[in-house]
Amino acid sequence: MKKVKRPERPADYPKLENYAPTPFMLPTSHYDKRKADRAVKFIEMLPHTKGRWEGKPFWLLPWQETIIRDLFGVVKEDGTRQFRTVYVEIPKKNQIRFAATAM
Repeated sequence: MKKVKRPERPADYPKLENYAPTPFMLPTSHYDKRKADRAVKFIEMLPHTKGRWEGKPFWLLPWQETIIRDLFGVVKEDGTRQFRTVYVEIPKKNQIRFAATAM
């Protein structure tokens, strides 16, 4: 299988720092960094498909990455995701359409 080279995030682009899992995590659940990293990396491999950014990589903003990490990284004891559904309310013009599609 051919490995695709992932483009580097621009140095001046905001990056999530000091991530802490959601306070809604059940006592029987835990945070799996490997699963969260995999979801974030997958989404950031996807290119924009329309407009002036067409073909350029989709870099998650810190608030978007937090949602992805909570959704895909918080898992139950058996390894399945704790959160199977997410409801996010975001004002217009905040890149949510692409992020929601990627989820």
